[in-house]
Amino acid sequence: MTKGFHYLICRLSGNEVFILLMNSFTEISQDLWTYCAGYWGIDELIEQSEHITELVEQGRGLEAQVYITDKFDQYVRECGVNGAE
Repeated sequence: MTKGFHYLICRLSGNEVFILLMNSFTEISQDLWTYCAGYWGIDELIEQSEHITELVEQGRGLEAQVYITDKFDQYVRECGVNGAE
C-alpha cells in the first residue's frame, strides 16, 4: 500500500495523531506488510485491502483505521510478537 493511501485513511478518520504515527513508521510498515503477506497469504491481503478500500470510498475512514489496527493486533497475538524480541 502506498503512503498516500494510508494518509487518506488517516485524514478521513479525523485522528491527527494517527497521521503522525503512520508517517513515523513508514519504513517499518513496509517490512511489516512483507511479513503479513507470508502470514496471511496474498489472497487474504487482497481481500483485506479491498475491504479497507471500500470503507475509505464510503467515507468511513475511522472504521478503516480500526480495521487496520485490529488486523495488526491479530497478527501480533497470533505470531507471539511481544516487543521483547
